[in-house]
Amino acid sequence: MVNATKNETLENEKVSVLKRLADGPDHNAISYKAYQANGFVFHTKGSKSSTTTQNNGVTMKAITTFISRKSDPNGAEDETTYYGVVKEILELDYFNFQQTVFYCDWVRIKDKVNGCVIDPETNLIYVNLEKLK
Repeated sequence: MVNATKNETLENEKVSVLKRLADGPDHNAISYKAYQANGFVFHTKGSKSSTTTQNNGVTMKAITTFISRKSDPNGAEDETTYYGVVKEILELDYFNFQQTVFYCDWVRIKDKVNGCVIDPETNLIYVNLEKLK
């Protein structure tokens, strides 16, 4: 009986969160120039323009569908790493919980045309930030 009640409570919480997401956040959002999460501090691109170091880059792995030719409508999925520069940090209020969102400019890591190369000797990733303007 206890497990059934616990499962029902968890299911009700999931439905409540899903309903809040579907209803959308409050129209007022809080904007941050810096944000701390999981031991890291993230800054927006314009917040530290006078310093010589940067702390506004993020990476993300995502499953991306690539289409190699027009005759192949299905394409192929592959895990791809993206590098982004944080443009804006917003905290959205869904009334019974808050969600932080980073708005970023993104470039695919292995995309030499758009400014990313991986050094074969050091395995360091070089990103041409001028391509993100």
